[in-house]
Amino acid sequence: MKKEDRLPDRPLSPRHAIERIRLLERDVELVLTRHARQRMAQRKLSRRDIRHCLKYGRVVEHSKPFRLWRYKVDGSTIDGEPMSCVVEINGKLILITVIR
Repeated sequence: MKKEDRLPDRPLSPRHAIERIRLLERDVELVLTRHARQRMAQRKLSRRDIRHCLKYGRVVEHSKPFRLWRYKVDGSTIDGEPMSCVVEINGKLILITVIR
């Protein structure tokens, strides 16, 4: 098993997590879960809002409810309204949900 295939047993530091999130957001397709798409529609948030939050926000907490670490990023929409994104990192950036 290659080193990068192993799942981390500890979360990334907030600084390293946001660096990784921004790199993936910029270079890799953002994967939206069904739940995230539903919440985006409910809360009237666009992909541009999500990308803005991830690009300019900050990691405020982490958890590991299942196999992967989840990171909550607090930021804002493109219109400056507060919002949060919850993401997982698995070689891709997976949007779990959005909060407004």
